[in-house]
Amino acid sequence: AVVRVDTGVQQGSEISVYYDPMISKLIVHDEDRPKALQRLEGALNQYQIAGVPTNLDFLSKCARHPTFKISGATNTGFLLHHLDDILPEDGTEGSTTNAVGEEKRLSLAALLLTLELEGRRGVTNLDEARRSSHPWSSLQGSWRVGGKPGRSQRVLRTRDGNFQVTTIHNPDGKLEAILKAGDDDALPVSLEGTLQQDGTFDAVVNGSRVPSYNTFVRENRQDQTFHVHLWPNNDSTGLSPMAVVFDHPLMAAPTNSKMTESGGTGAVLAPMPGKVVRVEAEDGDGVEEGDVILVMEAMKMEHSIRALRSGIISNLECSVDDVVNDGTLLFEVLSNVDVVEEQVAS
Repeated sequence: AVVRVDTGVQQGSEISVYYDPMISKLIVHDEDRPKALQRLEGALNQYQIAGVPTNLDFLSKCARHPTFKISGATNTGFLLHHLDDILPEDGTEGSTTNAVGEEKRLSLAALLLTLELEGRRGVTNLDEARRSSHPWSSLQGSWRVGGKPGRSQRVLRTRDGNFQVTTIHNPDGKLEAILKAGDDDALPVSLEGTLQQDGTFDAVVNGSRVPSYNTFVRENRQDQTFHVHLWPNNDSTGLSPMAVVFDHPLMAAPTNSKMTESGGTGAVLAPMPGKVVRVEAEDGDGVEEGDVILVMEAMKMEHSIRALRSGIISNLECSVDDVVNDGTLLFEVLSNVDVVEEQVAS
C-alpha cells in the first residue's frame, strides 16, 4: 500500500500520560521523495479528528518546509534550526491555516452551527420542507404574529473573544450574517447552505459556492461551548481543515466572583497531559500578561504556559517533574481586585 495508517486506539481507549500519546502512525511510499511528500501532505489533510488536540497542523508544516523536502537534509536537529518557521512566536501550535479568508471561514462555521441549532440537518430542499412543517417550525423563517416586521437574530461569539457573528433569519428562511472583529467595521455576509444527515456541508457565501466539506459539531456543556470542525471533501481544492470554537449561544455565560474586565477567572489549565519541566514563577509573584509561568513537555515538544492576564500568581502547586493530566489547574493569576477581596475575606 502507498498509504498506511497504524493505530491501536479505539473508542474508550485511554492514552496515558506515562506513554507516548500517539493516536496513529502514518506511513507513505512512492518512487521518489517529492512524490512521497506530496502523498504525505494529502494524507495528513484527510485526517478527520475532533475532540482531542493533535499535532496534525505541526506535521503538515514540517512536510511543507523547504529543508524537509531535500533528501538527506533532515536530521535530529531539524526542529532546533527551523522551529520558528513551523511554530508562531509564542511557541504554541497555531490554528490550521487555509486558503479561505478569515471572514469566509467564520461565516462557514457560523452557518454550519446555525443549521445544526435550527434543526436543518437533513433538510436539502428548504421550500419543500417549509411547506410540510408546522407554522412554529424554525424552518418557517423569521415572522411575528400580526404581521409586524422583524427578523430574529442569534449572536455567536468565538471563545477567544476576537470575533462576533450575528446570524439574521429572513422571512424566507434564508440567512444573513454580520461579522465583527474587535473595533473593526461590521461586515455583512449573505449565506445559504445545506447540511446532510451524514454531515456533508454545502454552502454559498456572498453568491459564491464554496467546496463541499465533511463536518462535525460537538456540544460541550461543561465549558459551555460548541466546537465546529470542517474538513474539505476534496484535497485537490488546496483547502485545509478548519476548526472554530463558539461560546454556547443557548446557555447563560458563566458567572464568577473573580471575573474581571480582562475576561475569565485567571485560572490556567493544562492544555494536554504532560510533564512539567520548568517553573519560572512562584506564588505571590507579580506577572504581566503573556509572561511564561511554566513549561510542559508533551508530544515530544516543550509548550510554554503563559499568564492570561497581568496580576499576582496564586495556587501554583506543581513542581518540576510533576506529571499532570489534561485540564489540571496549573495556577491562577489574581487581579488587584481579587487580591483585595481575598485579604478582606481572610
